[in-house]
Amino acid sequence: MYEFRPPTVDRRMSHDHRDFLWSRVVYKEGVTVVKTTAGTYRQEQLHDTNATDIAVVYLGGHVSRVSDAEAASLTNAGYGAFLTAVTP
Repeated sequence: MYEFRPPTVDRRMSHDHRDFLWSRVVYKEGVTVVKTTAGTYRQEQLHDTNATDIAVVYLGGHVSRVSDAEAASLTNAGYGAFLTAVTP
């Protein structure tokens, strides 16, 4: 059993450098990882809930428990750094 924490990206409160204080505030935003019915993975900021090719959605900013087989699949897709082994 594993926990999957999807990757994050850095966001700024303001890109306007005239606002000195707010332009220095940086926060992490979770990226949603979608597994398609074909077994491939893609990252999305927003996903189409009506899409028919989606098998699993791992919401950014959330922790998901995944099986050993799914962890192996995520590792093969390049997401191994975002997995943590846990005891059930």
